[in-house]
Amino acid sequence: MSIKRTVLAAAVAAATLPAAVSANDVDVYGRLNLTLQATDVAGESETKVASHSSRFGVKGSHEISAGLEAFYQAEWGLSVTGSDPFSNRNQFIGLRGDFGSTTIGRRDTALKLSQGKVDQFNDFDGDLGKVMGGEVRASQQVSYATPTIAGMFKGEVTYLTENGNGENGFSVAAMAGDANYKAQPFYAAIGYDSEVSDRDILRVTAGGKLAGVELGFMFSDEEVVSSGASGDAILVSAAYGLGNTKLKAQFVDGDVPGKANTSYSVGAEHKLSSAMRLNAYYTGLEFDGADDDSYFAVGVRYDF
Repeated sequence: MSIKRTVLAAAVAAATLPAAVSANDVDVYGRLNLTLQATDVAGESETKVASHSSRFGVKGSHEISAGLEAFYQAEWGLSVTGSDPFSNRNQFIGLRGDFGSTTIGRRDTALKLSQGKVDQFNDFDGDLGKVMGGEVRASQQVSYATPTIAGMFKGEVTYLTENGNGENGFSVAAMAGDANYKAQPFYAAIGYDSEVSDRDILRVTAGGKLAGVELGFMFSDEEVVSSGASGDAILVSAAYGLGNTKLKAQFVDGDVPGKANTSYSVGAEHKLSSAMRLNAYYTGLEFDGADDDSYFAVGVRYDF
């Protein structure tokens, strides 16, 4: 009898799960982003398989009342090639409506979100975070984002509670245009961090697409709060699409404390389908008073 009841309960759950998922707009998703690469890091050369921000998550929403919706996201990083396979990524609960949206939990700061798509080597070894600060996913945050105004303007603010570092920081950003260059062929943003991961940062971002060419620019002025050390950095990027292939180049240079001095990358991305793409790139990193690093990689990314 007990076995029959267990089988019956499982059958009922299997039959009702699709309806429940549909009713609550639940989306299970992920990304595997892997490369085979030859590296020369800190004077040591090796060939390895690397995982670049691979992830798995679930997100969803449901309507509470007319004009008010609850939503959530719970995402984990997958270190496919490491011994510890999981790490925390964006994990939050939120409300949204005509007033905009608000979230509580772990989430990218307003300044990080303001970068748009100008970083052509995001998540790879040429990521802007190697030379610039501000790429913070706050573990204890409350945020508010305005609704989109006039189809192109938006603002966001992130408040960070004291999270063991003795900081009550905040991050703000104002954005205009479309980071994907679809609704508008341009994007611009200005963001500011105050005492976020021990840094004060002013960041200006601009990008545009003309005749199939994507151009990006970023300037970051930074100060380490605890020491007073400061520096700035610039990024310039370009990309050009040839059918399903995108050719990319990027240069980042600065003197930000605790970061590389220079990053330069060239590469290509080819879409095999909407879910699968091939990548190839070369990245060089230069440091003040230390050995330079280099990465030559070819790989595949699959989104599901």
